[in-house]
Amino acid sequence: TGPKRVPAPSPDPLAAAREALARGEWQAAIEATRDRRFDPAAAALHVRALANLDLEAATRLAADVAARHPLAADVHFVHAVLLLELGRFDESSRAIRRVTYLDRSLAVAHFTLGSILERGGDAEGARRAYRVARDLSAARPATEILPLSDGEAAGRLVAAADAQLALLERTPGAVAS
Repeated sequence: TGPKRVPAPSPDPLAAAREALARGEWQAAIEATRDRRFDPAAAALHVRALANLDLEAATRLAADVAARHPLAADVHFVHAVLLLELGRFDESSRAIRRVTYLDRSLAVAHFTLGSILERGGDAEGARRAYRVARDLSAARPATEILPLSDGEAAGRLVAAADAQLALLERTPGAVAS
């Protein structure tokens, strides 16, 4: 075999940051987005990369970025997930509800809301959120990559939502959907 081919660096800093994040090169993703935090997509990538190095700092930055970009669903989503990682369920729930308010079509946000509500003991709210996630995903081609999903296809989210709904049905004391 010949020499290993290394892809040429992307001239687009945002694409370069996405590629670095996908490779697990957190510092490279941070550097590629450091001066672009005025752009909500770049800011979300910056926060995601930072979260792999310093979760607390990333959460504080995510709150700041969300305040500066109140209509950016992806920024609020990252903030919600970080709050969830820290076990701050009430704050995470509020942040993810902002995401579903900003864009009701984001199946991954509804699934995440279901997870938060389930952890918080709201089985009926979790069921509703998982059903919405399932139905939104089922309305798309099974192989379509869903927004905010880090590469997951719609069919996989349908299966995951169905699995969560089945688990909730088997939970003692759960109310049937």
